[in-house]
Formats: sequence, C-alpha cells, structure tokens
Amino acid sequence: MTTYNIPLIRRVYDHLVRYPIEHNQSSWMTCIAGHTIRIHGEYALLRTGNPLTDGFQSIDFRTGALHDTEELAARLLGMADEEACGLFTCSEQDAIDWLGDINAAYETTILDALAADMMETGS
Repeated sequence: MTTYNIPLIRRVYDHLVRYPIEHNQSSWMTCIAGHTIRIHGEYALLRTGNPLTDGFQSIDFRTGALHDTEELAARLLGMADEEACGLFTCSEQDAIDWLGDINAAYETTILDALAADMMETGS
C-alpha cells in the first residue's frame, strides 16, 4: 500500500488551487513535480536556459547531488513511480483533481477511524 506524504500533497494542492495561473503541466518548472520540489524546500529545480529542459533535474541543497525531477517528486509525495508518471503527465485539471482525491480519501479514512473509535467507546 502506498504511504502518501499527505502534508506535502496538501501544500501542493492548496498552492495550485490558490494560484492556478502558476500551474502548467507542460513545463517541469510549473508542473506538479516542479511545484512539489519547490514547496518541499530542500531542493531546487535546475535551469538550463532551454524551456524544454529547464527543471528536468533538481539539486539537493545539502549535498549538491543531482536528481531526476520526476523520480524525486514521486519519492517526496510518497507515490509509486507509475502513479507519479500518470500524475505528472495528465492535464492541469486532472492533476488537481488527482491530488484532491488523495486528500479526500485520506480524510475519509481518518473520519471512519474516528467514528469506529467512538462506536467502540460509546462516545
């Protein structure tokens, strides 16, 4: 089972809902993967001067190590590579909906657990 990084997913989702003009799935710098890396805060997207390759790699602020942006963002979000690939290649609205669905499913799980606990304790 996938263990999502719910706090980071929420932050990315909230940012993109609040600032949709900053979201463009056709650019590494502004896609879900790029926003994930920037919002996480420990990495930066590398600029190459070419719009097609800007942000393709990311650098770790602590070690200087280079990472593939898609693989790093998948790991930071707690997603399997296949799921992340789907998220990073879909349309802007589908990507937002995808993150929203992950948040909603998590919240439903938490509420169900609280309800079950209340039923057990008779509260």
